[in-house]
Amino acid sequence: MADVFIGLQSIYDRDVEIIGYELLYRSSDMNAAKFLDGDRATSTVIHNAFMEIGLQELVGDKLAFANLTRSFLLGENYIPLHQDQLVLEILEDITLDEELVAGLKRLNDAGYTLAADDVVKESDIEPIIDYIHIVKVDFLAMKRHTLGRQINYYHQKGLKVLAEKVETQADFDMCRMLGCDYFQGYFLSKPAVIRRQRVSSNKVTILRMLVELQKASLDFKRLADIILTDVTLSFKLLKLMNSPFYSRLMKVTSVQHALVLLGVDQVRSWANLLLLSEADDKPHALITLAMVRARMCENIHRSSGEKNLEEAFTVGLFSVLENVLDMPLAKILDQVPISPKVKIALLKGGGDFGEILRCVKAYELAKWDDVTYKALTVKQLRDAFVEATKWAEQVNQVIVVEEDENSDGEADADGASNPSDDSLGKNRR
Repeated sequence: MADVFIGLQSIYDRDVEIIGYELLYRSSDMNAAKFLDGDRATSTVIHNAFMEIGLQELVGDKLAFANLTRSFLLGENYIPLHQDQLVLEILEDITLDEELVAGLKRLNDAGYTLAADDVVKESDIEPIIDYIHIVKVDFLAMKRHTLGRQINYYHQKGLKVLAEKVETQADFDMCRMLGCDYFQGYFLSKPAVIRRQRVSSNKVTILRMLVELQKASLDFKRLADIILTDVTLSFKLLKLMNSPFYSRLMKVTSVQHALVLLGVDQVRSWANLLLLSEADDKPHALITLAMVRARMCENIHRSSGEKNLEEAFTVGLFSVLENVLDMPLAKILDQVPISPKVKIALLKGGGDFGEILRCVKAYELAKWDDVTYKALTVKQLRDAFVEATKWAEQVNQVIVVEEDENSDGEADADGASNPSDDSLGKNRR
């Protein structure tokens, strides 16, 4: 399983206390960034920070500064709803035309904190000065005799000033004396590279999501059914909804519930972000096992006259997470807002869901004496397995068709597709 990387550089206040971190693109343990596609690189940074690692683990309750390309600022790509923690940086090479100004106004109105990056003179940001909150002045590029005047000007406008590229004690002392509010640079700390294991999703499932999201009348249940065919995608959605911002709004009980809370636009943006950021996948046989197991758990629960079918499905689906993600199951479940019944079933085999999962696993291993659940007959249990197998086959047929339709590669003699490699997007710094 491929690893994910992200760079973090601390940002300090006047008392040399950390107030936040800048999120930086990294593609390896090497503490440097090289990139070709800014949009994809920004997507990777956001994806890794919010969906792979988790903002809480990276920055705790501090601010997270993130460089955004023009398309993100215009609302064409996904920006997480973490207005209380996320500082959106406007890169110095973005054209400040009317369209961009309107986009920044929308973000400002939505409650985001906006920062202008690498500012050298006041005229650089005059068109957007009413919508930004922080000015990151490029200390190395600025003329020393104008620095104090510029800092006073920004303070008169009600803006905070962050001195970046502070390389020496003398630099820090000067910026502090002149009134800068925040400081960033190698003198204070160099970027650190954070490395974690990637949680991969099936690109085809994401494509199916995108197709569904384009329909005029969106069926959240159908969309949830698509997501539930991919164990890691389901995990990522629940992890996203368990972030501090969303978890304060409402307890998320299911994938469909999460989709309704996110809304069409956020789900569409989220799917686009995943599609841009995805890489390697686990063997499809393992995902098929997850689908069969999940559906059989659901069927058994239905046959016993119970409700909460989606919880039964989740038990089966998540029962293979340890192998899919190569992480201890207890650690995985700490990151998703599943119900206590589901968690007890998965970790301890307890409750009705635990008994259903035990029965399903016994069926897989042909331990027929253990294939029992309450008063269900042998035929009911067999029918539950047969239907689950057929359902998984139907899902796989859809996936195979869409793989053929969406592949950029050419089919070989056996009809298999050979997609070409994507070039790796790389972000600034």
